[in-house]
Amino acid sequence: MSRKVLTSILLLVVALGWVACGGAAPASSPNEQFADGAPRQVAATEAVAAGDAAGMSPALENRMIIQRAEISMVIKDTEATATAIRTLALNAGGYIADSNLFRDGEQLRGTLTVRVPGQNLPTFLDQVKGMAVRVLRDSLSGEDVTQEFTDLGSRLRNLEATEVELLALLTEVRQRPGAKTSDILEVYEKLTQIRGEIEQIKGRMQFLSNLTSLATIQVELIPDALDAPVIEEGWRPLVTLRQASARLIRTLQALVEAVIWLIIYVLPVLILMALPFVLLALAIRALRRRTSRTPRPLPPAAESSEKTDS
Repeated sequence: MSRKVLTSILLLVVALGWVACGGAAPASSPNEQFADGAPRQVAATEAVAAGDAAGMSPALENRMIIQRAEISMVIKDTEATATAIRTLALNAGGYIADSNLFRDGEQLRGTLTVRVPGQNLPTFLDQVKGMAVRVLRDSLSGEDVTQEFTDLGSRLRNLEATEVELLALLTEVRQRPGAKTSDILEVYEKLTQIRGEIEQIKGRMQFLSNLTSLATIQVELIPDALDAPVIEEGWRPLVTLRQASARLIRTLQALVEAVIWLIIYVLPVLILMALPFVLLALAIRALRRRTSRTPRPLPPAAESSEKTDS
């Protein structure tokens, strides 16, 4: 019984795979990927950047392109510019995905990640760059995911058809007289696997749809050095005086503590360590003195001369 069920599943999967291969749209030839010597992806990016939607062909309008832009610009007021960009994003039908303002020395810098609808991207970029004292970096890129999205759609349809067939097979196995639990579980496990693949494909397609419907813009805000304050705001000389006094007191305390350690701890230890050497030196000195006081015996020649003289 189990072999029959397994054979039915395999035949079903092979048949659906054969239909998928035969019904899939043919891939574009290399010549079709280029028009006038330029890739379609580049053409799509340039068309979006120019904002000339009227001149775009229907095939280009139906393509799914992930648009990304990066702007690094010098501005006068970081906080005011960040607030203005938030307002522009909301007016364009988008939102701020990430915002980070931080202080670099005396000046405030910031980075923003903005998501706006793709059709509003050119206008939004022009408005943002209009706030800059000067633009340091301006880049726009596009990634064509049309083929991937189409392939995912084909796989999804085939898997959904497989799911329907497996449900029918599961019902048939359950209704058979004397059906085994192992046969039912075998079909159910395959059905669960197919459903998991369907959910993964749907999630990926939703992710791609989100990326293509909303463009992503990275904005770096750099404050103008000419607008930096000569004296940092919040400068308090009395606080500096207090900090210097506290540092002086801590230094004097450290010196006094060092002297106390030297007298109470280091000096006695040094004395104890030097005591054996001092005693040894004194013993050697006393031995030398005792040796110098003992009279030395006269040589024989000196004794004979003394007797002759007598």
